[in-house]
Formats: sequence, structure tokens, C-alpha cells
Amino acid sequence: MYKSVVIVGSNGGIGSGLIHEIHRQMPDVIIHALARKKINTPLTNVIDYCVDFEQESAIAEVRDQIIAHGAIDCMIVATGILHNASVKPEKTLRQLNYQQLQTIFATNTFLPVIIAKHFIPHLSQEINSVFCVLSARVGSISDNHLGGWYAYRASKAALNMLIKTASIETARTNKKAIIAGLHPGTVETRLSQPFLARVDQDKYFSTEKAAKQLLQVISKLNIDDTGLVFDWKGEQVEP
Repeated sequence: MYKSVVIVGSNGGIGSGLIHEIHRQMPDVIIHALARKKINTPLTNVIDYCVDFEQESAIAEVRDQIIAHGAIDCMIVATGILHNASVKPEKTLRQLNYQQLQTIFATNTFLPVIIAKHFIPHLSQEINSVFCVLSARVGSISDNHLGGWYAYRASKAALNMLIKTASIETARTNKKAIIAGLHPGTVETRLSQPFLARVDQDKYFSTEKAAKQLLQVISKLNIDDTGLVFDWKGEQVEP
């Protein structure tokens, strides 16, 4: 049973779903909700933070506020980008450009590792604490049979390497910490909305179901799983 949980990206579809499901399963846990804008939730066990994630000093400041409550039992980084008004998944090399690569990597790779830098040292050493980041199966090099989506695939592959590397370092100082990636599957969020028409309805999940599945996977993680990436079924995603 966790005492303290941190959700980064609390105003996103999966982040919001995680907060409500954690509250349902563990109504006494303190949930620290981090986002660019406050979610203003009525849940009394949620502490809401507005964070400028582009400023490392802002991340350090909110870290200090959170660890004042004690060590962190579970942290889930639920941020990510596939597209926005000016960025679209690339189908060919011709569509690649520096700005798009920088935008995708900044959110999918750089932000999670900077958050890891500031928060992993404060994971609990009394229980099997967890630091999880949303990854994606398309970040698997061995599973890439279709090509395309260059920046998104590469940003998630790089993220998976950072997860592995951070797990090795963390194991030297915190024998109970588990660092892992999570592939939530296709979830009905802003990120996947433009592509759902091509997906069978039984092949994607609501944010509520995705949250339940991810928390179930997290609950079954053990020390031997640190550094790995798991899908929503709890099966390992190959590198």
C-alpha cells in the first residue's frame, strides 16, 4: 500500500485516469498531481501543482515541495507527444526536420530523464518503490516492421535506453527501487484521436481501462523487472 504517489502529466487523458483510479483503489494515499496547468480536482487527497516543465529550476522547486511530505513510493510520468498543430508523424525521410525532432524529443525523452534526475533519488527505500514512464511498443527496434514515425519511434527508443541506464545506477544506492517503462496500448486520448478511425474498436481502451491495466502491471513489478519495458498486459516489450 503506497503512502505517496506522484503523477506527472495529470491533466492528460492517462494521467487523469490514473489519478481517479488510484483514488478509487487507495483513497488514503497522497497524490501529487503535476501539470502545466492545475487540474483543480475536487478529490481531497490530491495536491495540485502547476509546473513549467521547460525550466529545470521549476522541476527542482516542485520536487522540494513534494519530498517535504516524505519519500515517494510510486511515480508515473504520463507525458508524451506524437503530434500537435505543427508536428505530424513522418511517413518518409523527406518529412524530417530539426524543429520537429527537437519538439518530439523534448517531451518524450528529455523531460522524463530530467524528472528522473530530480525524483529517483527520493524514492522510498522501505518498500519496493516504483518510477515508471510511459513508453511505446513502437520504440522497440526489433519490433519495427512498418517504418515511419521517425521522431516518435526514436524518442521512445532513446527513452527506453535512459530507463535501462537509470535503473543500473539506481540499483547501486536503492536496492528496492524499480525503474520501468510502460506501454499502455492504444488509448482514447488526444494523442491517438486522429488515428483511431483505423483501429478496431476492441483494440483501443478508454482512459479509465488503461489506468486500471497500468496500475495492475505496476502492482506486479519486482526488482528483477527494473530497467525493462512492459505492455498493458504485463508482457515485456523487446528492445
